[in-house]
Amino acid sequence: MKCLNRAKTGQITQSPSLADQAQGRPRQEYAQHAGGHTSMAIRGSCLCGGITFEIDRAIGPAEFCHCNRCRKVSGSTALLTIRAKTEDYRLLSGRELVRSYAAPVLYKPPPYQSTFCSNCGSPVPEASPKGEYIEIPAGVFDDDPGIRPDKHIFIEFMPHWDVLSDDLPAYTRAEIYRLRTGHDQPKDFELRWHASAQAPDKSVRAQHRKPKRARRTK
Repeated sequence: MKCLNRAKTGQITQSPSLADQAQGRPRQEYAQHAGGHTSMAIRGSCLCGGITFEIDRAIGPAEFCHCNRCRKVSGSTALLTIRAKTEDYRLLSGRELVRSYAAPVLYKPPPYQSTFCSNCGSPVPEASPKGEYIEIPAGVFDDDPGIRPDKHIFIEFMPHWDVLSDDLPAYTRAEIYRLRTGHDQPKDFELRWHASAQAPDKSVRAQHRKPKRARRTK
């Protein structure tokens, strides 16, 4: 296990997306910061503002992933990502700050990869995504992406202290595999997990749902 492209020091420009919003500057002025590109697209940035990007639209799905790798990347109970078409995505600034880490392969290539800002550590979209779609961490959007979370996935990896407090559909790995492919998971499939994590609990569906409050009767 090793990090790819160790962080290097670079000159960081102030974020037009966060700083300008706080000062009430219009989008047209923001566009001047972004190289003169006037856009009404959906914008986002990292914590320090050195990396900025925009998309024309978000198409979904918007999924809370509870696998132990996504939880480590987010530092929270789950990582909410929103899908967009690669052709609708533009990196506006900070390409030189984008770094990536490829985790050890659990099943088959390509490896699980996290992308982040080398200056502030914030998760960010890939600089040059190669596929048809790109998944963007929802927390780095500065504008409303226009869609809402639609499901929880890999819930058997949830820690015992976590609960689902909403009514969104929740799927195990086997269930999400069936939903996406239309086929059952291979019978010889062996569930694997990140080396530092505990084995997922198979009896999770009921224990992670928060009990609903009974309605009061008049």
